[in-house]
Formats: sequence, C-alpha cells, structure tokens
Amino acid sequence: MRQGGVLYYIFGDHPSLTCQNRRCRSLRTSLGSTAVVKNTQGGKTELRYTAWGTTRYEYGSTPTDRRYTGQREEASFGLYFYNARWYDPALGRFIQADTIVPGAGNPQAWDRYAYVNNNPLYYTDPSGHWGISISSSFFPNVVNLVGNVLSVSNASERMANLYSATATGLDMAALVIDTAITAADAAAAYIGFSSGAAIAVPGGEAPVIVTGPGGASVGVAMVEIATKPALMLANAFATIAGAMTVEAEILREETRFDFDMYLDANICSMKSNIRLGPGSQMALVTTPLGDAMPTGFMSLPFQAAAVGSDIGLIKPPSLVYRSSGSFSFAEKRLWIRNKIDLEWGEMDWEDDYEY
Repeated sequence: MRQGGVLYYIFGDHPSLTCQNRRCRSLRTSLGSTAVVKNTQGGKTELRYTAWGTTRYEYGSTPTDRRYTGQREEASFGLYFYNARWYDPALGRFIQADTIVPGAGNPQAWDRYAYVNNNPLYYTDPSGHWGISISSSFFPNVVNLVGNVLSVSNASERMANLYSATATGLDMAALVIDTAITAADAAAAYIGFSSGAAIAVPGGEAPVIVTGPGGASVGVAMVEIATKPALMLANAFATIAGAMTVEAEILREETRFDFDMYLDANICSMKSNIRLGPGSQMALVTTPLGDAMPTGFMSLPFQAAAVGSDIGLIKPPSLVYRSSGSFSFAEKRLWIRNKIDLEWGEMDWEDDYEY
C-alpha cells in the first residue's frame, strides 16, 4: 500500500501446504492477519494477537486498520467489522446475531453470536456468516420441531414408519405388475413357440404364422407392447417407493450426509461425510436399474430385490464415505483424502493435484 508518498509492504501470517509422499496438510500456524509492515524507508512495525484477536503486542505505528484475520479494526471502540456484523475480540463473540443459521445440523451453529464455531486457531470468517454447512439432520429436526408444536411425540419416527409402509406397499404393487407381465410373457412365448404367432409381411396378402423361437419372440413382443403402460406405472411406483425409502432412513438418521466448507483469502477447506443405510443402498441400485429395463420380465428381479429389502430379507452392509480436502489459492494445489468404511474393512486413498 502507498500512503503519503511512502510504499508499505504488509506481511500477513499466510497459511501454506506442505506435501510429502503425496500427502499434503495445511500449515494453519496463522490466519492471514497483518503481522509485519515494512516501508521503503526502512521502517518496520509488528503486531501479535491472542487467539481471539485482541492485540497482545505492538511495535511501532501500523499504517493500516486491516489487522486480525485481515479485517478492519475500529480502534476507537475496540471492535472489528466482518462485513456483515461487528466482532468483539475481548469477548471472542460477535455483538450482533447472525442473520442466518449456517449448518442447522450442528448444535454450535445455533449459537448465533459464536465466532467460527469457537475454533479461532484454525478458521476465519471473512463474510461474517461463517462457512457453508449442510446436513441431512435438518429434516428430522424440523419434523420433530413441528411435532412438538402440534404435541406429537417422536414425529420423525412416526413419519419414517409411514414412509416405509407406503414404500413397501408401492414396491409390492410394482412387483405384482412385473410378475403379471412376466406371466403373460411366458404364456405368449409358449403359445408362440408351440402354436405359432401371426405377423404381417409387407406386400403379403395374408399374415404369416411363425412357430418355434421366432413365434415365441413375436408373442413376447406383442405382450410387451400391450402392457407398456402397466410397466411404466410399475416403474413410477418403484421410483416413488425408492425415494420414500431414502427419506425414511434420513428421518431415522440411518442415512445421513454432512458437508462443510470453510473459506478464507488463502485456503478453501472442505469436509463431507455420507452414510448410506441398507434400504437406501438397495433403492439407489434397484430403482434406476429396474427403470432402465425395457421389459417386465427383465425388471422383475430388481423389483423382487427391492421388496426383499423392504421386508428385511436383503440387508447390505453398512457403508460410510468420508472425504476431506483443502485447496491453496497461493500454491494452486488441491489435496483430497477419501475413505470408505464397510463392515468387513475399509478403503483409503489420497489425491494431490497441482494447477
């Protein structure tokens, strides 16, 4: 910065990444605060801070009001302006409530005066609204909150049971339709194979009777054409049932997802956690595959598997996927660590990219 004809160089405590054997970690020894200022005339000032931002040491007269975490200090009343609200470093809290609740699934997020979820040694808050946090626990929390207002106990569990029962009914209805189509296919194939099936030949005066494998194929094709609306209805039932199964497990928190992202001027840190319950795993496999099948008899095995999952005959192992990573804007380096936990073991791998 230039002030009064003098050029000043501001040195912050910028974080960086260190990498060894493709494993990188963020060196968060500091948070982008103004630490040292030098000018072209040889002058030097220095600042040091406590964890929450009060100035514990100052040498010289610093020519900028951008201090702790790079935010503007209003020295006359000892507060920092974080773009959306004012922060008091002596209290370690904002003096105004956050206008939003980022990450409603995190209990600390409900303290609307808290600074960086009470972890100032690692995170900053450049916007005054903290970071981005998304959690599926928001849904059962809201359902239970509404239930409390309506004097309904265990509202999320009651709704989950209703969703599960409805999903089972829809899956069984789809299974009945697929079974009926498959039975009709089998009957048509048998009749076409043994007695023959009539097909019209372009330019011919009369239909041609085809027997054997050709007759069986013609018979099945005719049934599939006639029952296409029924197959589409079965697929719609299965799709709705799959969505309700996933939602039921979200309400029970058997299936859960959490995503957090924290951003400052130098590093973007991300963390995600996905846990899939047994019903959700089956629904995410059987529903798209069953819908993709062009015939009822091809869709039948996937629909039978969905019903088996609904009634507890098929139960896949627990599955948890975790990932964490950080991107350094200064070094243009992205590091991601992935981990999948299964009942019989785990997989763990890391990726490191440079841009």
